[in-house]
Parts: sequence; structure tokens; C-alpha cells
Amino acid sequence: MSKILVDIKNLTELENFQGEYDGVYIKFPCEIPFEDILTFFDKEKQVFIDLTNLSASNCLKLVSSINKPAVYVVDDIQKAIFIKTVSSDINVNLYYDGYDDVIVPFLSCNKFNLTVKYTALAPERIEKLQKAGVKVNGYVVSRLDEVGVLKFWNTDYITVTPDIK
Repeated sequence: MSKILVDIKNLTELENFQGEYDGVYIKFPCEIPFEDILTFFDKEKQVFIDLTNLSASNCLKLVSSINKPAVYVVDDIQKAIFIKTVSSDINVNLYYDGYDDVIVPFLSCNKFNLTVKYTALAPERIEKLQKAGVKVNGYVVSRLDEVGVLKFWNTDYITVTPDIK
């Protein structure tokens, strides 16, 4: 069963979001005070922290300071490796714009998961990734019907924006 994450940029978006969700997706840097972000960890919700806009060294500093279970989304290998130096148990998602079969064994052997745009996914791709032990987070930016499709395809996580139509 797919878990729904809400992509929030500020506390107002979270408060105004009406509906059930299983976690939050926060892109750094963000408008939310760090202390408030830490409170998300106490709500039994999954926390995805997108570090694609930060340097590798800033990623390492941030992950070291949080020291709580989260999923860290990065866009390059150097950031992923830096984060894994904090702890090999840390959950790292590689953000990938498209899809290529060659990435599947790489993700699997490094114990990385995948965050990818909805438009790059297909049921056979999701199945191939999941058979390799890779969890898939489909990122939806425009329409609610895309969420239904990703649920039907058994995507592990679906990230939506609060203003989705």
C-alpha cells in the first residue's frame, strides 16, 4: 500500500493541508524553523528531507545535527556517500529525473532507494526496482489522478503538493 507524503514549504501549508498523509517531504533550505522540523519526528509520520539544493558538506552537517530517523533525498553520489558516513543504516533516496535500467543494480547494491518524477515511472519499472529491494517514491506535481495511477502501480511512496488538483 502506497504511503502519501505531503511536500511542504512552510508550516501554513501543513496546517492548511486537508486530508490523510503518512509523512512530510521537506526541501532544504526551507522557511520552516529547524526546531519545528524536529517536531515532525515525534508525530509517527515519515520524514523525507530533500537535500538536493545543498552542498555535500552541508548535507553532512545537517544529517549529523538531526540524528533522528529520516529519509534523505540527494541528487548525487558524493552526497549519498557523505551521508552514509554518519551511519550505514541511514535511509538515502537518490533523486533521479528519468529512468534507466542501469541504475537498478547500483541502487540495490548500495542500499539506496529512489525518488523519481511520476512521468518517468511505469508499472514494469516499479516492479523491477522493488524486486531489487529498492523502494520507490513517485513525485507528483500536477494532478490528483496521477496519485491514483501511482497507487494502482503499487508505488511505495507518493509525494504530493498541498495544492494538487
